[in-house]
This record gives sequence, C-alpha cells and structure tokens, in this order.
Amino acid sequence: MTVGMLHALRLRDVLRETRDDPNQLVEEFHRRTEFEIAPWYHAQIAVDRARFSEMEALREGRERPLPADRLANDIFALFSTMGASPDLFRAAVEYVATVTPVQDVLLRPEVQAGIRAAREAMQTGGRLPPPPAGPNRQQLLELVG
Repeated sequence: MTVGMLHALRLRDVLRETRDDPNQLVEEFHRRTEFEIAPWYHAQIAVDRARFSEMEALREGRERPLPADRLANDIFALFSTMGASPDLFRAAVEYVATVTPVQDVLLRPEVQAGIRAAREAMQTGGRLPPPPAGPNRQQLLELVG
C-alpha cells in the first residue's frame, strides 16, 4: 500500500508539472515510475517468488529451496542477519519502512561487510539470534486440527 501511495504522489507531482503537455506527462511519469517506484516492485516480486517456493516446499515436506533470484537471496541475507548488529537492523528497517529501496541499502559497503561478518560468525558457531517463539508447522497443524 505504501508503494502504491508513493506512486500516486509521483503522478500528482507530474500532473502539476506537465498539465499542459500530455506527451511530457506520459514520458515523465514513466521515467519517475521506472526510477523511483520500480525498484520497490522488483524487490517485492523477488521476495514473493522465493517465499512462495519456500511455502510450497514446506507444504510438500521438502527442504526449503535457496532463492533462485539474486535480489531475493540478498534480501533474505539481510533479514537473516539483521539481529546480529544494530547497523544491520537499522538497514533492514530502512527498507521495510519504505524509506530506501533495498537495492540501494544492499549496495552500501558497510551493509555488505556486516552481512558477511554475521554469516561468518553464524558458520563458525557464533551467537545467532534466537529462533522465533512458537510452534513449528506440524505442531501448529496439530493444534488447530
């Protein structure tokens, strides 16, 4: 919904700026959409596709697949390590709060270094964030069944 509102605001701005030139309106709205809105869309599509694949595998009793899309993989890397440092947490929240597209957040050298350090710590037995509390899928099905 937030991205839809951002898009509507871009349309409002372009309408104000180009009201007398329909061709310029179309071109400028397209340019702003591609530059300012499309990154949010592409990130959401990448995450949704990866998550749907994961849900399907869990439903079928298969192991979770790794995201096939590089962007989804990078987003999941950020989210899986955000509990490892306040800087990674702030970076993830900046994306979730629709402040900065995740593609821009992930390009930051300090975010890349933080993710690498957190993953290395996790692989070498470092301290991991605690798993979310609550039942696993099988336990949940037993509870509601």
